[in-house]
Amino acid sequence: MIKYLISQQLNILIFFTFIFINALFNIKRIKNLKNVDTINDNFPFVSILIPARNEEKNIERCVKSIISQNYPNFELIILNDNSTDRTPEILKRLKDSYGNIKIIDNINLEDGWIGKTNACQKLYKESKGEIVIFVDADTYHKEDSVLKAVSFLLKTESHLITIFPQEIVETFLEKLIIPFMNFALISFYPLLPFANGQFMVYRRDVLDKINGFI
Repeated sequence: MIKYLISQQLNILIFFTFIFINALFNIKRIKNLKNVDTINDNFPFVSILIPARNEEKNIERCVKSIISQNYPNFELIILNDNSTDRTPEILKRLKDSYGNIKIIDNINLEDGWIGKTNACQKLYKESKGEIVIFVDADTYHKEDSVLKAVSFLLKTESHLITIFPQEIVETFLEKLIIPFMNFALISFYPLLPFANGQFMVYRRDVLDKINGFI
């Protein structure tokens, strides 16, 4: 029995040592957008897509931060996903103010689909960009975030990159849980591949090959 317990403790120690070393390795590999060299010509057309459901507290700040991007060649499409709050009203006001915003309404959820996946698929089908960027409505962005993200995608010849934005934590539980969640993700990558739905950047030809999110 004692030998069994020692063996189990040794296995646990080896496991946690491995994930800790893996986390340190991944932290070193992760690139900060601040340090990305940006392209300065031949800007591909980019579609920035925002699924929004009951986001009256966040959507205006998000949209304004996208409209203010210094990337010179993009479209912005927002999907109102059956919102029951003031989201549609705010989107209409933003469209009237800025003009270069396309808004679509997601009225019917087809059989076999779930909410956000369905919204992303409809946005993808509506978009025209060579590069497709999905951002969550509760995020907001520095003026060069799109330029930096597109530059990194192109220079690394990647098919998909995902960005981890700085999390704003206020409550005690948020301060406790969110850093642990991020550390857990970093610890197990690439054993458990993942993408962060808050900010995902795809090459369109890759999405076309897999028919989007089907």
